[in-house]
Amino acid sequence: MCRRLLALRSRRWLWLAFLVLPFLAGFVLSYLLASHHVASRPPDDSPPKSTPQPRGTSDGPPHGGEGPAEAKGPCDQARLRIDHAPSAGRATANADFGARLAALAAAVATTQVAADRGELEAATTLDRRCGETLATILADYPDAGELTLATLRHAEPGPTPAFRRAATEVLRAECRRRADPAALVTAILERLLTGEPPHIDSIFLATNPWLDERHERTVTAFTAMAESEPARRPLAIALLRAVWRGIERRQVQTPGQLTARAMQLLHTGNRCERIVACERVLADSHRRPAALAWLRHADDPDLVRELAGRSAADLPPGAAAATLRQLAVAGTDLTAAWMTLAARASSAAIDGYFECLAAGHGTTSRREIVTGLGVANPTPEVRATLEHAADFDPDPQVQLRALLSMSATAPGHCEAACHRLLDRATVIGNPEHLAVVVFALQNVAAAGLVNATQRIGARLTNARLTSASRERLQRILAERLPPEMEGFPPGR
Repeated sequence: MCRRLLALRSRRWLWLAFLVLPFLAGFVLSYLLASHHVASRPPDDSPPKSTPQPRGTSDGPPHGGEGPAEAKGPCDQARLRIDHAPSAGRATANADFGARLAALAAAVATTQVAADRGELEAATTLDRRCGETLATILADYPDAGELTLATLRHAEPGPTPAFRRAATEVLRAECRRRADPAALVTAILERLLTGEPPHIDSIFLATNPWLDERHERTVTAFTAMAESEPARRPLAIALLRAVWRGIERRQVQTPGQLTARAMQLLHTGNRCERIVACERVLADSHRRPAALAWLRHADDPDLVRELAGRSAADLPPGAAAATLRQLAVAGTDLTAAWMTLAARASSAAIDGYFECLAAGHGTTSRREIVTGLGVANPTPEVRATLEHAADFDPDPQVQLRALLSMSATAPGHCEAACHRLLDRATVIGNPEHLAVVVFALQNVAAAGLVNATQRIGARLTNARLTSASRERLQRILAERLPPEMEGFPPGR
């Protein structure tokens, strides 16, 4: 009986298990599928793959890009992390960085004060500390360049020179440590376009190999702005020169293509573009005549003077002298350009003088050349040229300018030339010519040639001097003559 009851109960549990197990298996399978689906789906609050950044801020991507740039190094990765940081965090970073930049500016000012006082050892120590402070700032702030520009946007209208220098040094160092500083350079250039005071010495961009075709549009816009603001022209010209050097360095265009562009800009560009273009064409020996012809008909003395100075500084000495002689027909005073060439290569200026003298013309050029030789090294060739011009040049103005230049470069050889000029009736009877001789005497006296000063002064005392020249002569004699000669008669 018991065995029969147990058998019945076993059958009932078997039927119950047969009915329940399929339901349990379906429930477990549904749970596993749902868990897999939830794990494979991204969360609802995850950020989108690409978040647009606001334009016009230093924390966003470079202008003209379509999204954040790919991180190429530790500094770039840190900047990307900062780009997506909350605005409150960025504000705190800006405030902290501003305090660090102000501390660097204070250290720079202290160093400058020590240097002005002549405390060289203290100034050297302080300058080293400034360098250490700058290195610390760069180490603590991977985006020091962007933070500097953000600080400058809120700077006072007239920051101190020390603040300008500190900000400039941070930007310069930041550009140097980046593999490709193009984005930061663009941000600096765009600040120039705002018309606000840049509060930095932006010329450092033109003296480093960071500008190229990527910055040409911004720099060209700045040259257009400088058309109506003469104070900005030197910087605009320097930046455009650097852009063209970068284009040639990166081989974006060949030298021939750049020269062809320059020829076109001579007629279509703004003033800054024309200056840079003309420099480019003048440097090409084959197309130089075209640039000279354009300059002669430009009817712009300031433009001719500026390009003559650049030619004197950059062209080969012989080509520079020939260029200056051809530009003389434009009626512009090129004395400064001849000074530049004489200080750089006096032999080229000397050749230019004798070529003008042999041609029988070029009186204006001869005057400018002998004046320029006054800043040349006092070599025997320079002294001989000035003596020849003072004695034998057919133009009295050239003679007097040669005398004045000789008194500056070789005062010990000037006395004889002074006496020969005073022997001429065209000089001794002309108060204006005598005024030049008095100026030459001032240079002789400044060289400590007391006896020569006495002898020349004795002849000038009885000459027909203007009142201004006589007062100057009296001061020269009173300052340079020995005590026993203080009663030297200053009469006519």
